[in-house]
Amino acid sequence: MAVMYLFTRYRFNWNEVDFSIFSTYSMITNLLGTMVSVGVFSHMLKIDDALIGVMSCMSKILSCFVYAFATTDWMIYLAPIVEILNGTSFIAMRSIISKLVPADELGKVNSLFGVCEALMPLVYGPMYSAVYTSTIHSLPGAFFLLGGALTLPAVLIFLWMYMVHRKENKRLALEASTAEAASAQKGAEGVANGRVEAGSFAPASLTPDAGAGAGAAKASSDGVVNSAFDASGDEPVTPPPDFDTAVANGGAVNKAFQTAEDKV
Repeated sequence: MAVMYLFTRYRFNWNEVDFSIFSTYSMITNLLGTMVSVGVFSHMLKIDDALIGVMSCMSKILSCFVYAFATTDWMIYLAPIVEILNGTSFIAMRSIISKLVPADELGKVNSLFGVCEALMPLVYGPMYSAVYTSTIHSLPGAFFLLGGALTLPAVLIFLWMYMVHRKENKRLALEASTAEAASAQKGAEGVANGRVEAGSFAPASLTPDAGAGAGAAKASSDGVVNSAFDASGDEPVTPPPDFDTAVANGGAVNKAFQTAEDKV
């Protein structure tokens, strides 16, 4: 912030009031950009957090070129609009980290982020001041170009994370579809096996056996005749050939007894 004030006073002859107005305008545009990024890109459009981080870093890099080569007031006021998505990178990083670590480790991770954010001004402030002092007469905005160059590795990291996350989602979707197809196939095979078993056993149990029925009827009739002759003390007499037909017609027992009495 201190180097920015020195830059605007040297390049545009601004005073404290002009710089305060510009700072307020820059903060408002940054707030609006963050709200749009979180509300529209993340919640409504469901864009990946890493891709939002890429857009944020690219917004920062492009704005650095506008700041570095601005020569009039309207150019410098255009830079915050180009940089409108810059504030989303910190939110994207926190969102990605919160999804990678366990719930009980979120406190430690947030503490680490806070410490890093507090230490960054101690590193970038003296570095930007040294660059501005060295290039004030040749290119006063050179420290903006340095900031854009230092943001470029973040773009590459976000892109790498986006590609890895995309491959992971494809792999999980493929595994889910394969498991679903295997489950459906097993269910179809089970239904088919059940139908085959039902078809093989049902006819045998439901269809009557004509030969067995006839044999059972004949055995029953023979048993009745033999029992009758056993009760009378005589030898059982073999029924005539038309005995089975008589049994089927309903008069088997009476005719057997009548025939036996005639022979005796």
